[in-house]
Amino acid sequence: MKEVFLKWLIPKSEKFLKKRISILSKRHKLSFKDIFVKNYRSRWGCCSSDSKIFLNWKLILMHKEIIDYVIIHELTHTLVPNHSKLFWLNVSKYDQNYKENRKWLSRNGAKFINFGWLLYRFFLASDIIFFAFSKSFLSTRILIGMAVI
Repeated sequence: MKEVFLKWLIPKSEKFLKKRISILSKRHKLSFKDIFVKNYRSRWGCCSSDSKIFLNWKLILMHKEIIDYVIIHELTHTLVPNHSKLFWLNVSKYDQNYKENRKWLSRNGAKFINFGWLLYRFFLASDIIFFAFSKSFLSTRILIGMAVI
């Protein structure tokens, strides 16, 4: 069942993240060369020196504000390739709440990046799992509901 779930979820994540980065890059006039959605064990994203952006598919499990923060963070690396004061000044132009989002991700990100605990909880600790879609934040948002009988 885990494989079926991931075969369903990963393409949904890829589609959503590609649409979201397109929206944010146009809104903030930040260009990038290409976008790749991958499975990372210890990072949410990265930007190569030639402006290719790589995002972790597990971002789909996050709140919209956190997803946008990670995307803006990586898009800003197309302008400033390091984490200097200039970099954070630019991030703050595009995400006024970046400090709070960064703190939240620092405190809670490991729970999401270590997807195994989530799968264990869903597939072993619950009796009913259902998946639904909603039209929140300009794209299909995946809602994962769980009810224990």
